[in-house]
Amino acid sequence: MYTVGLDIFNYIPSLNSIEGNYLLIFGVISVPVRERSIKLGNIRSISSASSSKFTEMEIKQVIFGSLLGDGSLELGSRAKNARFGFIQSLAQEPYFLMVWEILSHFTSSNYRVHDYLDGRTGKKYSSLHFKTKALPLFTEFWSMFYVNGKKVVPVDLTLFTPLALAHLLMQDGSFGTVGGIYICTDAFLPEDTIRLANELSSRYGLSCSTPKAPGKKGGKRIYILTRSRAKLQELVLPYMHPSMLYRIGL
Repeated sequence: MYTVGLDIFNYIPSLNSIEGNYLLIFGVISVPVRERSIKLGNIRSISSASSSKFTEMEIKQVIFGSLLGDGSLELGSRAKNARFGFIQSLAQEPYFLMVWEILSHFTSSNYRVHDYLDGRTGKKYSSLHFKTKALPLFTEFWSMFYVNGKKVVPVDLTLFTPLALAHLLMQDGSFGTVGGIYICTDAFLPEDTIRLANELSSRYGLSCSTPKAPGKKGGKRIYILTRSRAKLQELVLPYMHPSMLYRIGL
């Protein structure tokens, strides 16, 4: 069993405070107050100082859930340690700021806004992203999540808690047309998706299936059946950002 250490820091800011532009209450709710960001070219500055701490376990779980979702790690051929990267569309800015606030202590620069043109549609889109410093903490997660440079579902799912599941849903969840909830695990091997679904079933009593992902040869998604929707909502609601409640049918 892996033990991911966080002895590389002495102080971690918490979300239990009102900052200059939003109210964040970690583990309960997150309510936007007002935007007061300063755009400097392609960089936005934001205050992240606060008075209390995240627990080590909370940080581990957020990282774990994000690596099952949109988070990624990179480890160069000559690098000693890995770094964590996270990207979301501009439309998901409130949630992005939530993750940024949790992990900003590990970064050395502000998050960035990237504008790009989709050659297929001719439309302009914007995304938000940040990367952390290269640290031993993320190297340990690399050893859990990457095999031959490819991201996999870890063997050890101890950190797959309701908090981690909430972040996976906020990143890759989708409310189905008949009332169930999908988790887009397309990028993983089918056997990894099945193992993750089995964990949801055995650990949390959720009824799941693993249908084939559309447009993905061999890929599968997790589908949490309608009869388990209320149980799932109760499980993750304390950790959901209000802007993401639609992903679990609320």
